[in-house]
Amino acid sequence: MKTSVLRLPVLLIVVLSMALPALAQDRGEDRGGGRDRGGDREDRQNWRERWENATEEEREQMREEWRERMEERRAEYEKQQAEAMRERLGMSEEDYEVIAPLIQRVRTLIRERDTVTRGGQRGLRGGDRGQRDGGGEMSDEAKEVAEAMAELRQGIADDNSGDIKDALAKLRKARTAMDAVIKEAREDLRSVCTAKWEAEFVVMGLLD
Repeated sequence: MKTSVLRLPVLLIVVLSMALPALAQDRGEDRGGGRDRGGDREDRQNWRERWENATEEEREQMREEWRERMEERRAEYEKQQAEAMRERLGMSEEDYEVIAPLIQRVRTLIRERDTVTRGGQRGLRGGDRGQRDGGGEMSDEAKEVAEAMAELRQGIADDNSGDIKDALAKLRKARTAMDAVIKEAREDLRSVCTAKWEAEFVVMGLLD
């Protein structure tokens, strides 16, 4: 072994955003012993009633509550996923503490690349603030890809061949730089893997 280790209705958007992560969590918890789904439906109903009767100031406060709740759900879900991965790989807790940050870095970079490639600057939460979905700064390489993709989309919309050519060159250069960062992160992860761990990460798409 190697080294140990709103403009659809605002209400609809809010309700859907609450429901989808809750559903994912429900599924995980059902496998582990069940969940009171009736209580969850009641919670969403109460939320809808509050929203319908709220002032704009109260709705802004509700949005903040929603963001906090989604972060709590995300954190709990990620904790469950991490434990499931540790068990699947047969790692000790000490090994997983070492390898977990390397896994997260690879996963984050891949998610960033895919997000900005699909959405251009729309893939950056908050636009030029360059934040990931869920908060936190995106890497400089991801921001470059996002900006280049947005410029390419604009060039296509304007039907300007010069702008398109420049944007394509910028995008390819930005993608190459991001691919290099992902490759480096993958090699860092690979360096602490057993053969079985490496194979599992290849199956998961974390390693190539």
